[in-house]
Amino acid sequence: MIAGDALPPDPGRQPPDATPLGGGAFTLRRLLLVMVVLTVALAAAGAAWWYADQRASRRGLAQLAARLEMEQTRREALDREIAETAGRLAAYRRDVQALLEVRRDELNRIERTVQALEMERNASERIIRDYASGVPLIQGVVAYEDEAGRPLRYLGVDAKGRPPRDPFGWPRMSADGQGPVVRTTFLGTGFLVSRDGAILTSRHVARPWDADPALADLLEQEGVRPRVVQLRAFFPGVPDPVSLTVVKASATTDLIVLRGKPLRSAPVLPFDLEGADAVPGRPVIVLGYPAGLQLLLARVAPDLLETLIGRGVTEITDESIDVPALIEKLSRLNQIRPYPTWGRLADKRPHQLAHDAGTSMGGSGGPIFATSGRVIGLSTAVARDFDGAALGVPIREAMVPLALARGIVSPARAR
Repeated sequence: MIAGDALPPDPGRQPPDATPLGGGAFTLRRLLLVMVVLTVALAAAGAAWWYADQRASRRGLAQLAARLEMEQTRREALDREIAETAGRLAAYRRDVQALLEVRRDELNRIERTVQALEMERNASERIIRDYASGVPLIQGVVAYEDEAGRPLRYLGVDAKGRPPRDPFGWPRMSADGQGPVVRTTFLGTGFLVSRDGAILTSRHVARPWDADPALADLLEQEGVRPRVVQLRAFFPGVPDPVSLTVVKASATTDLIVLRGKPLRSAPVLPFDLEGADAVPGRPVIVLGYPAGLQLLLARVAPDLLETLIGRGVTEITDESIDVPALIEKLSRLNQIRPYPTWGRLADKRPHQLAHDAGTSMGGSGGPIFATSGRVIGLSTAVARDFDGAALGVPIREAMVPLALARGIVSPARAR
């Protein structure tokens, strides 16, 4: 081909400005085809979008459901934790409450113990202060007579005024003796029970031979009768003794009612007639004259004691010294006062009390106080071979002899 030469005409091609027959229908079909294609494409695109949107929605819903389930699980776990915590708090609160109750009980017990100790201390002070002067020393003298009524005498005395003794150490005595009349001084305790001068004590204090059945049998075998020739009460703070008479002795209990001149200065001791204060385990205070003259003299100043008994006296007995006169001197010098002892009530029976407050011979007849300040009984004996046990008679047992002594009831009614 030569450059610039025109190409020969192509019979299959039409010139641009040529319009073939039937060209408008072709264009419409093409347009419809395009529209259909577009519609299908749009529909496909919409379907794809809707499917994708549904999948996204389902995934979102699934994720939301998973989150809700997780939140529900967490909430349930939190609820369980809260419930467990509440349970622990409740248990802790109960434990704390129980501990507080225990501590409160302990504090209450400590407070009651302190109050009881304080009450016991104050009671002891109050009882000694208010009632000691109503607890006299009982002193008596016994003489002995034969069946003919003649007094028993020592066979004689030596240069020092001492009677001769037999191989067993007993003084020789007989109704035909030429020495002094045989007399025995006895001591005990009593307490004022009425404003008319009635004094309550143990029966064996006024009848000392009752305390030793062997001695009573010996006296009976020898044909000797004991007789009380002197019976007196020495009240603390009162210089002169009060002469006593026996009013009524109990036939069944170790009790006796004595009477002397009424003393306005001495207090009447209160009674616990119901027995409410006599509770085993509770403290008791006993007033009396245990060990008799021995303890009285042990409490006297040494220089004063020497002026009372002298230097040459080594043993104080009825044979070596005038014991009643010595007691009178002690009374005038205000040296007679009861000795208090403390203990616990160990046992309580209708006819008997047992306690561990110290006492001994001379303390018989002394009042046994409860910390209330009322008398629950009176001392009567100590257990042999066991110093920690003392026995007493409940104060209620004294009501019958006291009523008989006052003439309130007849003997028949009392029986």
